[in-house]
Amino acid sequence: MVQVTPAFKLNEQIQATVAKYSHNVPGAIAYLKEAIRTWTRVDSPEAVFVKACKKGSKPENWGKPKTSYPQPNEEQLAQLSIARSQRTILDYYQHDGLWMVETGKAVLAWWEVLELLE
Repeated sequence: MVQVTPAFKLNEQIQATVAKYSHNVPGAIAYLKEAIRTWTRVDSPEAVFVKACKKGSKPENWGKPKTSYPQPNEEQLAQLSIARSQRTILDYYQHDGLWMVETGKAVLAWWEVLELLE
């Protein structure tokens, strides 16, 4: 099966929606990706995105960690924050339930970075 992603046109309505509901954009993007992946048909990806952005829609599993991934505690997240402020690492973020760390040379799991910082 070949998956075809419909074209997404960044029109004035989308630009206005993004400006007004910027805090909902990441969830709306994830919602649109999920819709393209799971729905049988998406006639207007722009309309799906705009509606999701305005309503604050996001996939059901949005922001929920996968139980198989270990999660850092408050102290470990604080260590990562300090490392970022000292420019030891570039950034850290959560992707699909797993906390990742951008070192500038590689992207590592959070526990690998904490081992290197000790």
